[in-house]
Amino acid sequence: MLGLIIAIIAFNGIAFMRVKRLAKSHIVHICTFTILFHVSVDLLLSVKYGAYWYFDREIQWLDVPAVALLSPSAALLF
Repeated sequence: MLGLIIAIIAFNGIAFMRVKRLAKSHIVHICTFTILFHVSVDLLLSVKYGAYWYFDREIQWLDVPAVALLSPSAALLF
């Protein structure tokens, strides 16, 4: 968990320092779309196709911070 926190701080710091040409509204739209798209694809794969049920069929709540805090910064860098 400590590694996840360090990665979130470092990756978001790098991403938000490099994005200077985009307006704040564009950044909000990119981050919102990325989170919603990531969650909807994960739900489709896990519920419809059973792709993520290796050990148990419950929601892995430890994955939520990674999806919500690492995915948008990756989208901003690209």
